[in-house]
Amino acid sequence: MIAAQYSQEPIRLQLSVTGGSPYDANTGTTPRMWRASNVAFQVAVFDAYNNPVDLSNLASMQLVLQQSNTSLVQSVAITVPASSFTTTYCDWADWQTGLLQNATFNITAALADLSLGAQSSAQYWLIVQGLSTTNQVITYTAGYITVINTSWALPTPPQLYTSENEQTNVSGNNSILPTTSNHTEIITFTGTARTSNIIISIAGAVSGAHVKVVLLLPATSGILIKIYNGSITGVLLTSITTTGGFLSATFDYVWSVGQGKFVPTLYSIPSVTS
Repeated sequence: MIAAQYSQEPIRLQLSVTGGSPYDANTGTTPRMWRASNVAFQVAVFDAYNNPVDLSNLASMQLVLQQSNTSLVQSVAITVPASSFTTTYCDWADWQTGLLQNATFNITAALADLSLGAQSSAQYWLIVQGLSTTNQVITYTAGYITVINTSWALPTPPQLYTSENEQTNVSGNNSILPTTSNHTEIITFTGTARTSNIIISIAGAVSGAHVKVVLLLPATSGILIKIYNGSITGVLLTSITTTGGFLSATFDYVWSVGQGKFVPTLYSIPSVTS
């Protein structure tokens, strides 16, 4: 009965041309999927600097699940031809906001009915590869993920990944009030040219606390957006000015105890001024 109360969210596999272990961009951790439940693996490929990688040279992509890295039997194998790619070029900002991916692997409940040895969970080896038009195989990720038995009690999602809020800015300022140690704030901007300030509250911030700010922007130029630490008189973390040529931007901040402020880490926006 527990499984009937939940549905499996898509797993967004962030892939790299340099390979590496599986990484779910939704949670910031190793992917976890539910046994015998439908699940979509959405994938996008970037280089080491989060620049999109053009996949127009691929004939297909394949996702494989098997019981170990040495197993000779594939438990799940799904191939997506290039003709079914969502796009061959996925912008980082669109990926971060969940708007776009290069391809989607849909695993049915029947295919996901994997053997867990009568345990609450088990590790399965996941591989995602691309096959080029010249028959070269490119491995984008390889490593273990967790498959959870939904007939057992599902684990409670850690508080670290549970905070999200959305708001709109037509004029004036916005405050971001994180309620967990990993918070996402989505702010939609409308209106005309102006200056608008965003203040990230530092109340209760702990070492390593993470705030992601997603800005959905209009086709309007001249909106100056400033993001501050703690208050309007606090440290200016970031300032951008819209040009009408980009419609989204993503900024990541991590709380530094030593510096006593949120520190900018990753961003995707063409006109960052600080």
